[in-house]
Amino acid sequence: MGDKKINESWRFRRGITAAIAIAAALMMQAPSSVGAADLVTVKVANPTALLHLPYYVAIEQGFFKKQGLEIENITTFNWVPAVLSGDVDFATASPDALVIGASKGKPVPSIVTEQQTNSITLLASTTLKLPNLAKGYPEYLRDLKGASIGVPNLGTGNESFIRQSFTQIGFENGRDYSMVAMGANANILNALRAHKTEAATLIPPFTELAISEKSGVALTSEPKGEGPETNAKGVGTNIVVNPAYAKAHPDVVKKFIAAIVEADAYVRDTDKNMERLAEIVAKYQAGVSIKAIDEQGIRTIASLAYPGVSCKSWQLVAQGLMTIGAVPAIPKCEDMIALDVAPKGPLGPGK
Repeated sequence: MGDKKINESWRFRRGITAAIAIAAALMMQAPSSVGAADLVTVKVANPTALLHLPYYVAIEQGFFKKQGLEIENITTFNWVPAVLSGDVDFATASPDALVIGASKGKPVPSIVTEQQTNSITLLASTTLKLPNLAKGYPEYLRDLKGASIGVPNLGTGNESFIRQSFTQIGFENGRDYSMVAMGANANILNALRAHKTEAATLIPPFTELAISEKSGVALTSEPKGEGPETNAKGVGTNIVVNPAYAKAHPDVVKKFIAAIVEADAYVRDTDKNMERLAEIVAKYQAGVSIKAIDEQGIRTIASLAYPGVSCKSWQLVAQGLMTIGAVPAIPKCEDMIALDVAPKGPLGPGK
């Protein structure tokens, strides 16, 4: 009788132990973040560029999924019509097109910042003589008299940057120098390499690549706070949202912002995260990625990666665009910024 009770007790304990083991195994298999079936899919327009590193980090490090979001990345440079039409919900954006759209009554407001200022650098070809270089900005621009300057496009921040810079020494586009639209930064870099342009504007990592291979000499650098105030202190890349989508899905917008805020912080911590950041850049910059060069570009981006949104920074961008006739007046802040949700800080050094 005693043996029977002992056996039954042993079998009971063994059953409990097995049940606990099975439950533990199931817990181990469960994802630590939101389940795939629970993720909300959002469409994001993105022109692939290192400038949008925080966005790529939020994807690759799982910050979006942590917030319950699944990203459908759509590669396009035509993000304004895509956002306005509702074909996409969000976009990684340059400030120029946003300001121009707001001035035309077609606002697509910024919700969070990727870079607090732009990353444009004006470079001169290494074949060009620069006798005024030691005199500093803006005097060295006199060495570009009669030069052609390669830029991605006209009517945006690149043109504003160049025209305002040269105005300080009395130079005019078309008379003293000429801007030539060349499209992608890879095209501009190739033009420098082949000596088909005397100067150019580039962004990371193309800036660092041109300098390292001695295709170009850096003159004026926005990331270093050089050049016209409207460009040196105006806002850089950011995230915008379709206004109707923001109104219908305010919780999703807040989660998207939270993911970018976390990504900005991750990008800033280059001492800890450089190896992983270089891997992410290599993935999204396929074909133009060189690790040593990428790391220089990453440090430039990291110095600007603060999520705060400032009306003053946006007004400076608009002021610069007014100087080239791209906008008739400075739009209202509420037409450029989603004031109800956009984080007000941090803004980073010098802001």
